[in-house]
Amino acid sequence: MEVLEIPFQTSTPHYAQQTELDGKTYTFEFEFIERENFWMLHLGDQDGNPLVCGIKLVDQWPLLRRDLGVLGGDLIFLTENKLLYA
Repeated sequence: MEVLEIPFQTSTPHYAQQTELDGKTYTFEFEFIERENFWMLHLGDQDGNPLVCGIKLVDQWPLLRRDLGVLGGDLIFLTENKLLYA
């Protein structure tokens, strides 16, 4: 599996984007929690229906447990405001 970079904006504190991974479209909703000073990710299907909500973006740490079966690979946050999918 190739590594895919998923960039996201930091100029807008709350927005959503759709991204294709392994032939499926997912909705990535990013939310900046100003009070705590961190980004949160809500992951949904192509229609925006929630799959996993409230994922705190922790630098260089896998964001989803593989046994949840949500994605076929690992999703890792990097401080350069992008996610890696591998």
